Amino acid sequence: RRETVEEVRTAEDVVVSTVGRELYEKFFRGYTRKQWGVDPAQLSKSVTARVPTRTNRDDRYFGDIFQNMPAGGYTRMFQRMLDNPKIKIMLQTDYREIRDTIPFQRMIYTGPIDEYFDWSLGRLPYRSLRF
Repeated sequence: RRETVEEVRTAEDVVVSTVGRELYEKFFRGYTRKQWGVDPAQLSKSVTARVPTRTNRDDRYFGDIFQNMPAGGYTRMFQRMLDNPKIKIMLQTDYREIRDTIPFQRMIYTGPIDEYFDWSLGRLPYRSLRF
């Protein structure tokens, strides 16, 4: 039921051209508005172009032949990695307050990317959700 979209410019265009307007309205539009806080017609096509669309019962994200899960799951894998004495975890820490005072060889920053660059290109139009 996909529809021809002359020029795919938005997230809405991607989904309508892939699965059609009916499924777009039933599944995608409301979810996207809730998740991102904007209508899909206002989102870049890159937001949804990477999401796989299936016409079969394969529920895996990737269609690779060989896929595996870490023994004990991802939580256990990260717990084991973070147990390393060379890794220091700093929660509830403002990166800007410590970036010049703490020596490090490698740092993993998990905050908003626009904040990391001191909003040099402005604030990015994304939305974080807390569960």
